Order: sequence, then C-alpha cells, then structure tokens
Amino acid sequence: MINEPKCRARSCKHYRGIVGEEDQGQRPICAAFPDGIPDEIAYGNNLHLSPVAGDRGLMYEKGETELVRDTRLAREQRDAMNEQLQSLRSLI
Repeated sequence: MINEPKCRARSCKHYRGIVGEEDQGQRPICAAFPDGIPDEIAYGNNLHLSPVAGDRGLMYEKGETELVRDTRLAREQRDAMNEQLQSLRSLI
C-alpha cells in the first residue's frame, strides 16, 4: 500500500484514486494525470497551482471532502426514499 497522496488529502476535485496491483506498483491518478500523478505533486511540495507539463490544462481545484460528499449523498438518498414513501402512502 502506498502513502496517501497530498492531492487526496487536500480534496482536489480531479483526484481519482489509486490504481494498480500492490505487487506491481500502485500509483495515484487524476483527470490531469490519468497515467499517474508526478511524485512532486502527489507527495512533494508542488501544490499544482500553476500549469505543469502534461497536466491537460487541469490544475488543483478544491473539491468536496469525503465527509461532505458522503453527507450530501446520504441526504439525497433520504430525500429519494421520502418521495417513494409519499407515493406509497398515496396508494393506501
């Protein structure tokens, strides 16, 4: 298992996750670097606030934290379930 990339910890909206098998070399990827985030961005001091060669025109942008995303998704599911419940109640 590899260390947590800084771009994940900073909740970059372009971050996609870790790919690859543990025994074959895992790497973090994002929309800017689909083949692997350069180490100086993933683990170093480059915050990717300005263009870097090969970044496809994408730079760091603050996204939702996991807690905020999970809370939003839970609320959306709750609201959908409440709508279904109201529909079922109208049948009684």
